[in-house]
Amino acid sequence: MTVREHDRIDHLATAPDGRLLLAMTEDRDYARGPDTVLNEDFRRKLNAYIGAVRSGDVARMAKDAGIAMAKGVEIVLFSVAEPTSLVFEMIGIANANLLREGISVRWESLAEEEIGPEVYERAIVDEAARLLGQGWKFAVLWVSLVGHEGSGGIQVPRADDSLADVELSDTLWGLLCEYKYVTSSEGAGAWLSGQISLAEPDQYKASFSWDTVPEWLAMPGAVDIRQELADYPRAADVIPAWMRAQLG
Repeated sequence: MTVREHDRIDHLATAPDGRLLLAMTEDRDYARGPDTVLNEDFRRKLNAYIGAVRSGDVARMAKDAGIAMAKGVEIVLFSVAEPTSLVFEMIGIANANLLREGISVRWESLAEEEIGPEVYERAIVDEAARLLGQGWKFAVLWVSLVGHEGSGGIQVPRADDSLADVELSDTLWGLLCEYKYVTSSEGAGAWLSGQISLAEPDQYKASFSWDTVPEWLAMPGAVDIRQELADYPRAADVIPAWMRAQLG
């Protein structure tokens, strides 16, 4: 996920101090540029976040997600590399101008040693449990994400052995995208599909595949595969044969 997705609230949660947390994640490298593009993307994304707070859209999203709308909003930019000086300047200007509205902005490092995959797994499980509500004992979250197109859901067994389907929330999709990024590996790409088995109250097992997508889903097309390889480059010998076939 990158900050160039200007009109999307990537992640909404409650900050440790009780304020509402609005997070955005930049998976491009500030240290490698192009700085002008990343600077402009952050400016537009920040303005969109502020506009969503002022319009009441964020309050409605928080209510729908079951999150108490606390007094104050914290907007956080997560990235592995330290942002440019212009991004920090924009953060400073925003803090000076938005103080009276209870809105603050900051940057936080997303270095793997600080926020590892297990943190995202726990957050994914917590959000899935929130969506499931009460009365469930076992469920399976499944996801397939190739390029910018994905499918996913949560299946819960009913008493009559049928399955109930629960849609993934925007928050859960955002967490899965971030989880894909932090578990990716240079030259080896990132996972394409996976599932997390959940058992109440807090037991889970995650299994993700870097090579396959579920056979009962439509095969990703060439456009999505090219986007996947652009976002998460792979060495030639780790590109699956089905991807090569789709690319022709």
